[in-house]
Amino acid sequence: MSRVLVIGGANTDIVGVPDARMAARDSNPGHVAVSAGGVGRNVAENLARLGLRVTLVTAFGDDANGRERRAECVSAGIDVSRAVPTAGVPGPVYLAVLDERGDLAVAVNDMRALDAVGPDEVNASIEGLRPPDALVFDANVRAESLLRARELMPEVPLFLEGVSSSKVPRLANLLDGASAIHANVLEASALGGESFGQSMEGAERAARALTALGVAAAYVTAGEHGVAYAWTGGAGTLRAPVETVVNATGAGDAFMAGIVASTLAGNGPRTTAAFASACAAIALGSEKTVAPGLTRSAVAAKLREML
Repeated sequence: MSRVLVIGGANTDIVGVPDARMAARDSNPGHVAVSAGGVGRNVAENLARLGLRVTLVTAFGDDANGRERRAECVSAGIDVSRAVPTAGVPGPVYLAVLDERGDLAVAVNDMRALDAVGPDEVNASIEGLRPPDALVFDANVRAESLLRARELMPEVPLFLEGVSSSKVPRLANLLDGASAIHANVLEASALGGESFGQSMEGAERAARALTALGVAAAYVTAGEHGVAYAWTGGAGTLRAPVETVVNATGAGDAFMAGIVASTLAGNGPRTTAAFASACAAIALGSEKTVAPGLTRSAVAAKLREML
């Protein structure tokens, strides 16, 4: 069984969905769901659901939310014994409002606890840890902390998750030699230094640009259009499967977990793009940020539908 070390965020997700067309600057009838979230934590749980052994380095915070998130990780089979202590700091919270289609309208995130994950804390957290089969970094963590982790495990295959256009530049110095990166078009534009456009053509240009920066394989998602992927031997695109979107919040994290799981299984970029898209499709159909129904067999069934 492959072992993966994830370094990234873990937080409480509060997601509101209106019952009808969303009215800006007004109170919208709807429903609110509270669940475990955070990019690194979500990727870690998705990987555990896909059958991998996962260790998560994060900062849970020192409050009821943080303690609940830690307990949920343990229940999901994630090793959190190397989490960074954060006495007196509230747990991270991600507050999102979706539109009537289930897509993100606006969000506010409070990630102050992750400021505690500095280079020295990362060093202490992973000291003595046997090198895993893969490293996964999300850009919620400070650039210098991620660089320290990479310095400690320079030979381990590295997978990068963009998180947002404002945070993805933290990954810039990690691209050269990385095994794969997942980003949306906006995040890829922030890394590549140009606007690629929200289209499959733009996504493919973005994926090629990221591989030119040294990453072995790049997967750039373009929302409902699909995903473009590129590697040193070429590039391609894959249309998104037609799905009823219940909650788009965790789809990218499921996609990232699919990239890691498929790559570790020895699959190439084309097969990996399809596997990751199937994981994301399952996530889109779930109200929870991490779909309880994500399993290897469920992904295989979704792939048969897609193909």
